[in-house]
Amino acid sequence: MKYLAIIIGFIIALWTTVFNGNTAETGFFAAIDFLWVWYWIWSVVLGVIYLLVSLSIMGAGVSATQGLQKLGGFAVGAGVSLFIWIQFAIKRGLLLGGVYLLTISGGDEVSFSEFDTTKLIFGLIMVLVGTLIFNSSESSSE
Repeated sequence: MKYLAIIIGFIIALWTTVFNGNTAETGFFAAIDFLWVWYWIWSVVLGVIYLLVSLSIMGAGVSATQGLQKLGGFAVGAGVSLFIWIQFAIKRGLLLGGVYLLTISGGDEVSFSEFDTTKLIFGLIMVLVGTLIFNSSESSSE
């Protein structure tokens, strides 16, 4: 499921608010804290996987060629790897940056009406865009 983190975050917020009797703000921050940890864990795991894929792409470029062409094979492999890393950095930056903005938009003692609306809006947009872009090229477990 592509939206598993969002669904689990919603369930955490609902559980915290309805079943534990906390305020909606507390449920919101429980969900955001979960998303912060989830996205960091997946960023590290996927970063290691991307590193291994990048190294194997560069190695394949070198081993598929002979002589001076090995440099060209390495350059092509490095170019493809660079594209993969740029895509990874954009998506992870949007997700983590958006969740960070949501985290600093208010506090537990503050009601939703006192939240920083700009941080809320930009945080939500960043998480939404980060969730929707590049989904066909990544693991469906996110």
